[in-house]
Amino acid sequence: MRKGHDMNRQRNFVLGIVLLLSLRSAWRAPRLEGATGGLALGALADQALRGGPEVSRAAVAALRAAGPPGMEALLAARPGAPAERAAEEARWRRALDAVCAQRDCAASRLYWYTDFGLAKAAALASGKPILSLRLLGRLDEEMSCANSRFFRTVLYPDAGVSRLLRDRFILHWRSVRPVPRLTIDFGDGRRLEGTITGNSIHYVLDPRGRLVDAIPGLYGAPAFQRLLEADAAAVKEVAALPDAAFGVRRGQLVAARRQARAFAWLADGGRLDRLSAPRSSGQPGAPGGLAAPAPSAKVASRLALSKSAAEVPSLRALALAPAPGDGRDWPGLAALHPGDGVLDEASRAQLRRTYGPAGQAELERVTRKFERVLAIDSIRNEYTLHDELDRWLLEKRENGLLGPDLERFNERVYAELFLTPSGDPWLGLAPADTFTGLAAVGAPERGSEGVTGAPERGAEGAAGVPVRGAEGAAGAPERGAAARPAGGGPSSL
Repeated sequence: MRKGHDMNRQRNFVLGIVLLLSLRSAWRAPRLEGATGGLALGALADQALRGGPEVSRAAVAALRAAGPPGMEALLAARPGAPAERAAEEARWRRALDAVCAQRDCAASRLYWYTDFGLAKAAALASGKPILSLRLLGRLDEEMSCANSRFFRTVLYPDAGVSRLLRDRFILHWRSVRPVPRLTIDFGDGRRLEGTITGNSIHYVLDPRGRLVDAIPGLYGAPAFQRLLEADAAAVKEVAALPDAAFGVRRGQLVAARRQARAFAWLADGGRLDRLSAPRSSGQPGAPGGLAAPAPSAKVASRLALSKSAAEVPSLRALALAPAPGDGRDWPGLAALHPGDGVLDEASRAQLRRTYGPAGQAELERVTRKFERVLAIDSIRNEYTLHDELDRWLLEKRENGLLGPDLERFNERVYAELFLTPSGDPWLGLAPADTFTGLAAVGAPERGSEGVTGAPERGAEGAAGVPVRGAEGAAGAPERGAAARPAGGGPSSL
């Protein structure tokens, strides 16, 4: 009996290797889409969901290498009646996230490249622009930075955004650095775990990898879709131009965008008596007072309302809560554009799934509050951070922005705009001249005294200790565990 079992395992392993080798030439081709026939992809999807561990891993890798058609094949293989087949549904979701390189891919249905060379090859073959996301942490992990978690839960699942990204863009993401995590241990078996800083940015590139637009932070789906549609039209206009002509025309498009934004700001300002125009380099709409000589998580957390809502409770507990806002009436301004924060049914469904078990009244209250802060984020990011980036794009030193130049530009974005420079590994949370009653960060460990910088007791914490993650509300056990304690609610809202 044992011998027969071993033979079955060996046969499954060999089958997986054969499947991988049969697709090897297709994987290396620049044109990944449609690299294999529908029957082969269907068989791979079946192996990913029903094969043994070795065969399943090989099939998932093959579907991943097949590009968007591999994702579509796995989407088509979703188990029926998920409520009655929870184990099969969970396995399907894990496999799909691995193929898409994005957590919660079942909601967004988006395939992401993590190799920029492959993304560029796909863009050149299809003529589509590239949308390249930069983030702290990884898009395929639960604990990425707050903004990217919101992308996964309320932006990418939106029906209009998902369709636009699937049909008209090649998607790529790259992690800038690991996302800082904060764990608060209450000493009685309860722990809160979350991220404390980190921002994200979407770069719109033409098929050759030249920068057309930089969209910072979180936007509501309607506003994000408007920006992407305009950028897709701009890419069509400039994609065939040589580098010199591209730089000139992009400058004209960016200048026109800033002018339109300035007019919109003045029009909105006329509708709000208390609104005072922001100033930067004499241009309406550009951010003021955002730069700081010593960037820190405290300052960076105030750059986005939705993100700071997820981070400020933890920072406040550490006496690091950001100062009050910049004095502009962003809630009043957002009220002039209420549709920019509205979630469609697909996004609401994913928010409910991520939030965890709760009553209908609580879910509706959470959703409405999030929609309000999302509308504020949308208008604030557009009038401040986006306008500042447009100003940078008009600088002579940023003309062209090809290949490595984009990475240099991204370094500047994270250092000067997001205030999380790569040169400070501690993000301002470990000042060198402040005594905390504990050993300085980086000092030799002294054993089990819990000094700053000492390693945690393990990723799982103490035995039986619940750990809060982005999958549920604060204090809620992970999905499938017991019901959450009364009075729980997400720290992000």
